[in-house]
Amino acid sequence: MSLMKIFLRVDGLGLPKAGFCCQLIAGMVGCMDIHNIRMYDLDTKTLKLNPKPKTEKAKQANEDKTKTYIALCHAYGCENLWNSWCENLATKSKRWQDANHVSEVHYTYLIGE
Repeated sequence: MSLMKIFLRVDGLGLPKAGFCCQLIAGMVGCMDIHNIRMYDLDTKTLKLNPKPKTEKAKQANEDKTKTYIALCHAYGCENLWNSWCENLATKSKRWQDANHVSEVHYTYLIGE
């Protein structure tokens, strides 16, 4: 939860991209982006935070959604989410040789090679 909260402080990062950062950098949580949302037939409303919560109720709702998001990713498994996302992406463009290539390119971007 702490790592997610750190990434959620970055403007423009919602639950999926904060989860992606956790996944890519620490091998935790996961990314429920539009590809995985469609693949797992999830409701996007449950994964969207209020970007500027003003009341305690709104802040608590965001906290609850974050916990739900993390639990959802744990239920599917971080590694499974990554592997299925890479496999899915590899089938969508000739840019990718295969799922391993998708994964390798993201690792390369992360370490700057």
